[in-house]
Amino acid sequence: MVAKKLKTELVGAGVLGTALFAASAALAGPIGLPSGEGLTLQLNGVTQINPFNNNTCAACGGAVSAYNGSQSAAAGGEGNWGVFIVNTIAPAVPIVPNSELSQSGAAFWNNGGGPGSPGQQLLAIAYGIQNTVFGSPSTARDGVIDLYWWDANTQSDANTSLNGGVGLRNNISQTGVTGSGYTGYTCAPGTPGCTFLAELDLVPENPHGAGGDTTFYDANDPTLIAGATYFEAEVDLTKGGAWAASIATDYFSLNNPGLGSVAMVDPSDLNGVTDNRPCDPGTCGAGWTGQPGTTIRDSDPVQFFTRVPEPGTLSLFGMGLLGLGFMARRRNAKESKA
Repeated sequence: MVAKKLKTELVGAGVLGTALFAASAALAGPIGLPSGEGLTLQLNGVTQINPFNNNTCAACGGAVSAYNGSQSAAAGGEGNWGVFIVNTIAPAVPIVPNSELSQSGAAFWNNGGGPGSPGQQLLAIAYGIQNTVFGSPSTARDGVIDLYWWDANTQSDANTSLNGGVGLRNNISQTGVTGSGYTGYTCAPGTPGCTFLAELDLVPENPHGAGGDTTFYDANDPTLIAGATYFEAEVDLTKGGAWAASIATDYFSLNNPGLGSVAMVDPSDLNGVTDNRPCDPGTCGAGWTGQPGTTIRDSDPVQFFTRVPEPGTLSLFGMGLLGLGFMARRRNAKESKA
């Protein structure tokens, strides 16, 4: 009887495991975000900074203009753009209300992909940023950040740094804006396994935003001296996206503490502070360093606060776990009585 019970439990567990694997494979798509929670996203990326604001892109058709979505009518040329990999998403709590969050627990999502090992990835491209001042401080204006989810991708920070660059830039994206695409990171509408999450328009910092500046470097010329980059962004709901409604909260009504925590003219949905340092030729390949200007590497967190529960994969997967577990227990109970 004991052997029979053990056998039925093992069979039940095997069936449950197989069913869960099938369920997780079938439930492809971006994870759902918790409701009313702070989140930190740790990222790594590469940014090209061209002080002359005359970026070009052969695959895009030529010159790249400054761009800021629905926030402003940007004019002039682009000077900053880059791509990023999100490594973790973790819960966070306010340490300066409406201004700064801090991670409060273990990450509930981790980057699952890498070279030779496809997995879930959250990727981003920032573009359309125009430099305004190189000095102390250095500033920039305009720009957007587009977020993409991939069910199975193989990008890595090291590979992007060494083998990426302007040659991979294009217009293949959900928005179609000049320079908004990057091979392996962005995708056209309807691409299997790739979901557009949101576009976030960078918004002016205050008091540094008096001239419309959206990016503030706390060091001198960021291409020469390591320092921090401060920026705020707001979801552009007109662009849609699977996460757009969930993260459009206007939570950050005060500027980042590093800039004084004063009231913002336009409350934002994202608060970002990244560490930046010049990227030497041994770390970044010629695709980056061979272009006008210089390249920097970025890391550290950006912060969100969620509002609306997303009917996403995690909730559905959790329901599937409960349902499959209940069926397995019923089956094992019946078999053990037999």
